[in-house]
Amino acid sequence: MIVILSQNELEITTETVMDWIWYLGGSCKRINGDSIDKITIAHNISNESDELQFDLNVKDVKVIWYWRWQVFNTFHQPLIEASMFGKNQASNLKKYLWEEKKKLNSIYFSLLNKINWIPTQENVKVNKIEVLKKAKKIGLRIPNTIITNSKKELLKFFYTCNTKIITKPLYEVPNFNTETHMYKALTSRILLSDIDNLEDIFYASLFQEEIEKEIELRVFFWDNKFYSMAIFSQLDPQTNLDFRNYNHDKPNRNVPYELETETQRKLLNLFKLLKLETGSVDMLIDRNNNEYVFLEINPVGQFGMISYPCNYYLEKVVANYLISIDS
Repeated sequence: MIVILSQNELEITTETVMDWIWYLGGSCKRINGDSIDKITIAHNISNESDELQFDLNVKDVKVIWYWRWQVFNTFHQPLIEASMFGKNQASNLKKYLWEEKKKLNSIYFSLLNKINWIPTQENVKVNKIEVLKKAKKIGLRIPNTIITNSKKELLKFFYTCNTKIITKPLYEVPNFNTETHMYKALTSRILLSDIDNLEDIFYASLFQEEIEKEIELRVFFWDNKFYSMAIFSQLDPQTNLDFRNYNHDKPNRNVPYELETETQRKLLNLFKLLKLETGSVDMLIDRNNNEYVFLEINPVGQFGMISYPCNYYLEKVVANYLISIDS
């Protein structure tokens, strides 16, 4: 059996892969991170047989597809505040329950660690900066990059990059929700006026040179093959800096793209170096010299956005591969 560790029931890509698995004669079960505290568990530590009731027979599981798994810090605030500790200790109680949930998640994973994971669970938490260093080491071009909390150093970097720099999160892109809006910390352009308004020492952040792109590339890697898509985000001022500033009224044009052989070789070496079996790569082509520029790898990156416009049928590709391991 194939087990799919997903984020929640709204993951359309997961649903499509599951449909293909069943259609192609395989069997699968999905476990969602947003409902981890509802999964039945009976882990008897004193029992040497170490059997686990996991809403499935673990002995039947041969492969786990670790797909965008996320455990959510969701606790009902009124109930937390109505506890015997009251509102004053609500945040501490919430923090305690969150740590308990994370520990439960690690127990689940430890009990499944003898099964084939794709990707391997311990390798998916990549360090964005270390990935950039390794990419440069194997010959991929990366943007000039600095992490600093010094206004003086940032000004020096600003002029080194001909006054064209951007900033983006060191880790993941966070969401901040209000009752009416959702905010994301996407890639942003840094102007001299922004730097002038900073304190001499500010919160340490990641800055990169802004590269004028010919096209943006999204590359999905699976079973030692690359599936690439060109995004013409540079043609729209709204998406020019970050295509995730989606223009829903006039979407970017997305077309299949063939990476040159040498770039594929370097990317393959990078995946091997990072011990990653799969992942989504962000790249662009520099308009000034037509060079590939590597930006980052997401080990559990979305591929539905590549599959449909490029007719790659990646959901079927993934399903077939999972079935081949399960059989």
